[in-house]
Amino acid sequence: MSSQSSARGCELPPLFTALVVDDDPAVSDTLCHALRQAGFAPTALRQHHDVLRAAESQRFNLAFIDVKPPDAAGLELAARLKQANLVGDCIVMAVGSPFDTVVRAVKLGAYDFLQKPFNPADLKLIISRVRERWELKQRVRRAELQHAALIQNIPLLIYALNRDLDLCFINNTVEAMLGIPPEDAMLAPRWLVDRIHPKDRDEVVALFERSFETGQPISAQSRLIHRRGTVIHGIVRTIPYLEYDTSAGQIRRLDGIFVDLTDRIQLEQALVQSARLKTLGAISAEVAHEVRNPLMSIAGFARRLEKKSPDTPEVGIILRESKRLESLLNRIRDYLKPVPVHARDVSLNVILADAHHHVALEMEARRVWCAMELDDQLPPAQADPQLLTQVVVALLRGALQATPPGGTFHLRTHAAAGKVHLECRHPVDPERPLNPEMVLLPFDEHGFNDGLPTGHRLVTSMQGTMQMTQEGDEVVATVSLPTADHAGGNGLGSNGATGSTHGGSILATPDAPRLCFEDDAVVLSETVFEDLLARSLRSGHARHEAVALILLDLDLFERCIAHHGQAAAQQIQAQVARTVGEALSRNPCALVVRQGLQELAVILPNTGLDAALQVAESLRAAVAELRIPRGDAPDALLTASLGVAVSPPDAPLIQADLLAEAGKALFLAKRQGRDTVHSARSGPS
Repeated sequence: MSSQSSARGCELPPLFTALVVDDDPAVSDTLCHALRQAGFAPTALRQHHDVLRAAESQRFNLAFIDVKPPDAAGLELAARLKQANLVGDCIVMAVGSPFDTVVRAVKLGAYDFLQKPFNPADLKLIISRVRERWELKQRVRRAELQHAALIQNIPLLIYALNRDLDLCFINNTVEAMLGIPPEDAMLAPRWLVDRIHPKDRDEVVALFERSFETGQPISAQSRLIHRRGTVIHGIVRTIPYLEYDTSAGQIRRLDGIFVDLTDRIQLEQALVQSARLKTLGAISAEVAHEVRNPLMSIAGFARRLEKKSPDTPEVGIILRESKRLESLLNRIRDYLKPVPVHARDVSLNVILADAHHHVALEMEARRVWCAMELDDQLPPAQADPQLLTQVVVALLRGALQATPPGGTFHLRTHAAAGKVHLECRHPVDPERPLNPEMVLLPFDEHGFNDGLPTGHRLVTSMQGTMQMTQEGDEVVATVSLPTADHAGGNGLGSNGATGSTHGGSILATPDAPRLCFEDDAVVLSETVFEDLLARSLRSGHARHEAVALILLDLDLFERCIAHHGQAAAQQIQAQVARTVGEALSRNPCALVVRQGLQELAVILPNTGLDAALQVAESLRAAVAELRIPRGDAPDALLTASLGVAVSPPDAPLIQADLLAEAGKALFLAKRQGRDTVHSARSGPS
């Protein structure tokens, strides 16, 4: 591979086109010969009136044009070619070096002047300078494109504001972060200001104005509103690149960024809620222990007094308050009971529909309606369906009680920052005021919603969060739960995904939530694999290199599981993975990712079809040499089928097409009897 790379570095760029205009055949032949040696495809013309006609059908990168003093005929032709953008760089030639001719040529945009008669060294120097200049332009252009791609795709909201706080620029991240295409944001006046949370807007606008006046960067915590109404927490900053209006002495443009901290805020909220529950548990257990015994003694004493003096009103007060305290202790006890959670993938929309069915009759009796806005692309949540249904029913009943007859409350589901969210909005109940400090704790007797404390505890047990806020005359309850891909990634639990590394390759499980480290093993998610494949394809396309993808699937592995058992089958998978890693240890650029229970994917940068087929055959043979009994027959051994696909350098494939070709090749390998290597383009190996 190193020899290929070094040879590639010495190759000439693609042929450039060059135009030679001179009446002297000897001069034309000499120039054309030198240009061919330098990698140009030259075209020689003698008559000036033929040049424009030839240039109309083909643009030339370089032109050598002869001018004839004293009237410098040919300069007009060079000027017309430059103005019409029919040539790139223009070199004028003349006998001798009349100063006025050189000056006029430079003014008309000529790149250089070649004095006739010329020697080969001068000509070679001019051509080499032209090539160096073009290569520099190409490097600058590539740097500009890379910078633009970075600005547009970096996971930060990058913006520019003018003095009226209208957008001058905003990057593509705005669509992922706030759900609005950048072109729509650019058209709306003061768009960014309008997306700032109303409670933060005045402060942030004042900071913008101060930054315009002083030229100093500002930084402040703020919240933005997603197109669907979700609150995005973050930090708004201006960066110290300022554009001044020199005539007025004022700053007329302000650049800045917004850093999304929503995931971190939600994690902190989950940790805080967990810590509060632990503190509450310790305090409540001690309080219950200390209060219950004297409470029972007081209640027993009051009952004896009631028998002796039934008409004493104080006795009734003691008994009533004793029952109230006993009820409070029972609520605390129930609240603190351990909650067994059996989490799995669930649809929040389905849970919501089921809970709505539970309270439908109560809603009809009160003549209260529910308006739903459900996200039909909502990913599955990781939760216990029974516990989640209990939580949603409590929310619906609380909203039902707070909404006056004939009124409507609103439910909405959406996904953001690796979580699915349920938002319930209903009017404030004047008879049951909202106390944000107490509403989610079990102490508030006859409070806002009796089911919320238990619901909060259940949501927290499922690694989610619950929040209650009041916005104007509405109460907003929000339940946030991790998606199936992000469950366990917040530090409160783990899905136990494991993996291993060997021989410089990377082995991974598709259900790992993110890049993590466990027992010195790297675990990659399927999303990371897709990113690695996309990066490999982009790099191969830029370097004009082929990229190969191999899919390896264990044949009839379900029979192996049935014979050996699940635990032994997992050990067999690990053994195969180690073997594949060892077989690829000589190729440090190879990337291996576990695609499923019995499938591995191998990415091979800078590898053509023949080399990829050889690698695949070595992997097939390595698995066969393990001689692992499959169990369904006395002599049946575990084998592997492999499908190979290559993105060629001359016609690179997109990621989806490469995966599809590899999958098709694997299917053909299975259909042709297994234990074989197949390529969709070349057939079986």
